Amino acid sequence: HAAAYITANIYGDVGSNDVPGMLRFFTTPDGSASPTEKVRILPSGGITFNGDSSTANALDDYEEGTYTPALESYQGNALGTNGTLSGFYTKIGRLVNVIISASSINFTSGTGTDYIQVTLPFSTHGGSNMLANAYGAGSFTSSALDFAHEHSKPSFLTTTKLGFLGSNQDGGGWGWEAYSSIGTNADWRLSITYMTA
Repeated sequence: HAAAYITANIYGDVGSNDVPGMLRFFTTPDGSASPTEKVRILPSGGITFNGDSSTANALDDYEEGTYTPALESYQGNALGTNGTLSGFYTKIGRLVNVIISASSINFTSGTGTDYIQVTLPFSTHGGSNMLANAYGAGSFTSSALDFAHEHSKPSFLTTTKLGFLGSNQDGGGWGWEAYSSIGTNADWRLSITYMTA
């Protein structure tokens, strides 16, 4: 009996200059004499597991990296800043985890009532329910921040930008935080996990 093997197969119709192929990996579990498929590499490049052949279920992306987040005005007005912003991300399929670290942030110019927003490395999947109701899953810590609301957390202002949505303990309405809420030499760190398009 074979304990494990790999097969290379034609996948789909073959034509002139068109030979789609895939690789299938089989192993035999303990207590069995029959190998079963554990991993399949599809012609599209995605990977499926345990005999699943659906391209919709395939894991088709994994990457880790850094990017430079930008602080911007949601209203589109010019916003001057200094300090250091660093972004780190891990993307597995459509799931993205982002960590953003801000150090000694100061605003040098702009309209104080404009909403703060910070750029993301990948667009969210969007939709009104996502942007209105989903805040992602993560954490936020800071110093030298004086938000107008008692409770604030990162939330999606657009499909590519995070803002800070706040509410008061007395049950007041939710509102976006303005950049004038950030004090001198502000430090903050946030982590958020979300789904891409």
